[in-house]
Amino acid sequence: VVDALRADGFEGLLVDHRRWTVKFYHVEGQVVTLGLSGQPASVAPDFDSEALRVLVSTSNYTDGIHVPSRYRSRLLSLGCGGFLLSVSRRSVTYMGLDGSTFIEPVM
Repeated sequence: VVDALRADGFEGLLVDHRRWTVKFYHVEGQVVTLGLSGQPASVAPDFDSEALRVLVSTSNYTDGIHVPSRYRSRLLSLGCGGFLLSVSRRSVTYMGLDGSTFIEPVM
């Protein structure tokens, strides 16, 4: 995903589970905002960074968990209010509603 975004000139994306949107940021300054698919759902009030660490470290992207609706549902249940994917840093920063974060390096 990171390489595809870079190839198309994007520097990152922001998924906001509270607004049910995803924003793609282009290196030339344009921002493309889209709605997320599916029905909006509530974010759990407590951010479980340890369970999130386990989720991202054990997922292999072919296990069915990373189907967008399933993965999003799991993130919401762990208190993830959104995440920021940085192309240049090759990382994803997951954010809780209380400002807590968990950073996942992306290879």
